[in-house]
Amino acid sequence: HPPNPTLLDAKREAAWHGQLTTKGVEQMRDTGRALRAWLVERGGIDILPPTLEEAVATDAVKIRSTSTRRTVQSAQAMMQGLYGVRNATPGASGVAPGRESLRIEVRDRMDESMFPNPGMSCKRQIELMKSLDGDEVVKAAEQAAWGRKTLAAVRDRVHARNVDKRRRQREEALRELRAVKEGAKPLVDSSEESRGVDSTAGESTVGEQQVEPVPTSAARGELPAHLERDPRPPSCTSVWEPLQARANHGLALPEGVTGADVALIRRAAEVRYINRATNAEGAGLTGGRLLRELADELAAFALNGSRTRLSVYSGHDSTIIALLAVLGAFQGEWPPVASTVVVETWRVGGSGRLHWSSRALGRVGEGGEMVRVLFNGKVLPLPGCAGQDPTHRGGLCALDKFVAMADERDPRDYKAACKPRSKSKL
Repeated sequence: HPPNPTLLDAKREAAWHGQLTTKGVEQMRDTGRALRAWLVERGGIDILPPTLEEAVATDAVKIRSTSTRRTVQSAQAMMQGLYGVRNATPGASGVAPGRESLRIEVRDRMDESMFPNPGMSCKRQIELMKSLDGDEVVKAAEQAAWGRKTLAAVRDRVHARNVDKRRRQREEALRELRAVKEGAKPLVDSSEESRGVDSTAGESTVGEQQVEPVPTSAARGELPAHLERDPRPPSCTSVWEPLQARANHGLALPEGVTGADVALIRRAAEVRYINRATNAEGAGLTGGRLLRELADELAAFALNGSRTRLSVYSGHDSTIIALLAVLGAFQGEWPPVASTVVVETWRVGGSGRLHWSSRALGRVGEGGEMVRVLFNGKVLPLPGCAGQDPTHRGGLCALDKFVAMADERDPRDYKAACKPRSKSKL
């Protein structure tokens, strides 16, 4: 895969797949300001350097983002809050002219642990989702949502628009195929399509119609499989997300849709993901790689004293759900916008007044590194982390136990674990 992959939506229209709004920028700057108050300005705690230049010079901050504009921009906005960079705008370099910059690592989508199913390539995960989504509890929640005429009407309008778009794409692809057969070169050579990935899978919109490039297999003289059929009706999640975005920004909802409707369809989406999260195999496939990456980073820090003091992972609500699920800590509510999962590393020693952690650290003995996980400021219980302190006592767990939990829950051979069990074509 290329070392500097192009963002997935770099050539898409501005609203494709959702983008970061000015309200979102300010939320992420607020998160950065909160980090500064905690890690820079809090008396007696010198975890991060006070200036951007020092942070760059000492490699104190590491940033990772998935390959979408909104997550890269979210990371940029957070750093603006942390280090007071005011003259840059998300989407530009992320720093003011003439100042040092923090690099943002962006991986190829197929190597991205923050995508629960990169490129929809994990066939076993798709099998599990299809099976779990057919459970009665999920069907009942969705039926309750579609029982509202207003929500059903929105779904039907979105579906009609998606069908129209798919058919136009099919016609465009067929025209290109005919041209290729007559000796012309293909107009589009999509790397996503060449992997058999449906780049429009799950896409829906309640707003204006979106137009996107048409991926084809014209170079091979084939019509992409996903263009051979009309799309399925959108799921509750696909309809709920744009409705929730409009509600969050004070924009008008579609005619007849109320706040109660939005809450109802949100609950249907949550029930589906709760049901998925309770499946241990599915949780390992969606979140195990990210949990392993975090555990490895914590262990490396404890082993050799890495210069990095803050690692930022800028992902998606699905990233957070996957991580909480594999930790056994997903409580069943969709993560609010700008949610954060904080994984802290504690170490024996240092100066200053005694903290409740001194008792927990003292019991570990040599090495003494501890971990705790917080979601939106609340300490999480970690059922798989043996010997964790009660959350009201700090919720610390020994690092070696945390690593052992990651070992147990990460399917080490991801490709093998993703092989389908059934013989039917997915």
